[in-house]
Amino acid sequence: MRRRTELAFGSDSFLDVLSNLVGIVLILVVLLAAQIRHWPGEAICPSNENAVTPLPSATSPVASTTPPTAQIFQRLESARQQVQSLRGQLESAAQTEWEQQQQLAELQQQLQHGQKQCTQGQRQYQRQRQMLQQAEQEARVLEQKWRELREKEMASQMRRRQVWALHYWLPVSRPVVSEEVYFECRNQRVTPIDLAGLLEEVRQELPQHLESLRYRWSVEGQTAGRGEFALKYHIVRLADSPLDWLFREQGPAEPRYFSAGLAYWELLPRHEIRGETLEQALQEQSAFRRWLTPVSPQRAVLTFFVYPESIVLYRGLRDWACQRGYAVAARPLPTGVPIAGSPAGSRSRAQ
Repeated sequence: MRRRTELAFGSDSFLDVLSNLVGIVLILVVLLAAQIRHWPGEAICPSNENAVTPLPSATSPVASTTPPTAQIFQRLESARQQVQSLRGQLESAAQTEWEQQQQLAELQQQLQHGQKQCTQGQRQYQRQRQMLQQAEQEARVLEQKWRELREKEMASQMRRRQVWALHYWLPVSRPVVSEEVYFECRNQRVTPIDLAGLLEEVRQELPQHLESLRYRWSVEGQTAGRGEFALKYHIVRLADSPLDWLFREQGPAEPRYFSAGLAYWELLPRHEIRGETLEQALQEQSAFRRWLTPVSPQRAVLTFFVYPESIVLYRGLRDWACQRGYAVAARPLPTGVPIAGSPAGSRSRAQ
């Protein structure tokens, strides 16, 4: 706001001027009254033509020349005119002060209006500034997303342009008669299966089921978890005598001497999400490579249970294993079918 540099006409200065003028008028009136009182008056004589004017005596003072009455009235008239002039000046000064007060009131209203507009302008500026900051932040986020999409697009183009060397292994296989190391390929993740350890637990639990098999043909059980899987198994009593085959629908004919064996097993996953991706599995300290550390390529075969969505994963693991001298066997499974086996099943064939 621009500050005023002019001095406003105030009521204090007006009262000072008015008191000074009134004081001057009073002084003039007092001076005139003092002069009139000291002037000697004219002698009033009777209209007698024969009267003799007395001569001044030697002892009486000599009368001074007195001003005429007209001169006194002129002075009074002059003083009255001065008073009227001062009154006019006072009225003019009062009018000027009133006009200045009106102008001051208008300026104050304009100042208040300007302050209100300034406040509204500041609020609008703050709102626009906040909107601008939000827009800038959104623009930075969009720019970051655009850069990420651009980088992904460029990487995708580079992958499309890259020439891949494909290795095709000869479609010649042989039945597996050596030790097998099992893996599950599901949901693009590979998981080691400790099938040998689970079957060893079944062998250890077999004596506990022999008492039940004296009067039953079969018994079911489940092992504790090893790694990411547990094993559900089915042990059956073998029919040794002709009576067993004849009375198959009834209980065993001879409860004392019999033979039993594992008829069926099925893997039970302990977690829905398990295993490692192809990139994770091929790293130096991955669980997949640690599982293969004690396994010799000359005496073991890697068997993969492969589901349809994990064929690409299997091919990557197969190529890596073949380059290091391992024999690889694949056992495809339909989606939703569990990993299971029995003595009557087929053998794996390795390449």
